[in-house]
Amino acid sequence: MLIRFHSIIFSLPILLGLAACGGGGNGTNSHSPVTLQSVTVAPDNPAVGKREVLGYKLTGKYSDGSSKLLIPTDDQALDSPNEQNQDNDTVITAASSVTPVVPINAGLLAITLVTINPSQEELYDPHVDGDFASYSELVGFEQFIHYYQFSTGLDTIVPRALPGGAVANDFLSDVQGNRIVFNRFDPTNGDTESMLYDIPTASMVAINPRPGSQRFGISIGANTVAYADMGVVDPALQIGEIYYWNVLTHDVIRLTNDTLYDDYPNVSPAGDVIVWEKCKAPFTDCDIMIARPSTNGWTVSVVAGTTLNEIAPDTSSTITAWQANSGDSYGWDIHWAPVGSSAIQRLQLTDDQFHPRVAGKVIVFESQNPTTLRTELYIYDTATNRLFQITNTPTNDETLSDVTLLPSGELRIVWQAIDFTTLIPHNSLYAATIMLPGVVCGDDKCYEDNNGQHNDHH
Repeated sequence: MLIRFHSIIFSLPILLGLAACGGGGNGTNSHSPVTLQSVTVAPDNPAVGKREVLGYKLTGKYSDGSSKLLIPTDDQALDSPNEQNQDNDTVITAASSVTPVVPINAGLLAITLVTINPSQEELYDPHVDGDFASYSELVGFEQFIHYYQFSTGLDTIVPRALPGGAVANDFLSDVQGNRIVFNRFDPTNGDTESMLYDIPTASMVAINPRPGSQRFGISIGANTVAYADMGVVDPALQIGEIYYWNVLTHDVIRLTNDTLYDDYPNVSPAGDVIVWEKCKAPFTDCDIMIARPSTNGWTVSVVAGTTLNEIAPDTSSTITAWQANSGDSYGWDIHWAPVGSSAIQRLQLTDDQFHPRVAGKVIVFESQNPTTLRTELYIYDTATNRLFQITNTPTNDETLSDVTLLPSGELRIVWQAIDFTTLIPHNSLYAATIMLPGVVCGDDKCYEDNNGQHNDHH
């Protein structure tokens, strides 16, 4: 998941950390004599330091008064008997060629906004699939996961009660169909676990629970869940490792086993592709990795291993997209490649583009306006090379979007809007359902809009 850093908006740690004050529990961590008390979010690099935090690279403050950068160290053995270790990380070597693409400017789309939540609280990290959106909320030191149903307009909070009367802090979710996955901080033991919540049955399942877990990134597609665990090694020296978990069988496979930062996992809607970023140093020298099913479990390989800093990947079963800084006048640009191909293309636009999200062959991203220094949302259709602008709000930052392709061929997009017209900027969450004019292509078919008539093209 990508969390944007604003020194005003997120002045306190929002990802975890609330061991000393979180959610109605006073327990201590029984897994280590030194416990993690809080976490401070830092910008990713000086060039875009005020704009991005990627990969959850954090500084931890511990119960003994020390503060440590969560840096790479040696891996431990497997976490539990039911886990497999894929242990087939590909060595990142030669750079792939990158082809610049200049899009056709298709103009500003007329959209109808849906307000998911106009709250004055801190709302962030929205995700969408079909009829449901999920998102995180921070109220003081309390953290919640909400889900919103478009067909009913109802907004509901995922239950946080723990056995014994304590209350969890829940954050950073993903949604597919009627299921939500998210991270849960348990104040009674200091662990951050991964959870799956089934909306129709209101039932909760812990995903591969392990004492000492520190989970931060999670994604779901079909019956595939991928998550990052920063607690595989000593909690005081954390790096991310990527895991696969099967919703039906609860099988677990560890996809990474190295001394690099593995984080930001995302899963295709069909559950057949997992992507993540692998960084050689905090915030820098990152590459894009991919895992696909094979006869031996999952095969891990490199999508983008160039000398650029490549981060924030997302994928469908058709394409993988990410952002990379080319070090030239174009700055951060959106890059993509077909799944299974090394033919990388770069959307060559001025200014900086961030946070690509993929549905079928369409990429939604945000671009910084050089005049207002605010970000607006755009849609790029890789099948037709058309670029559409979605928002035009000079006083807002439109950020952290997500997109899903509906059966009708429409795109449903959700995002976080930060309003800077108030004394203290606040967040709201919005959505829009859009049929692109002409043709929009999914993973296996295209849809054409002829005067409002939607025709399938296989």
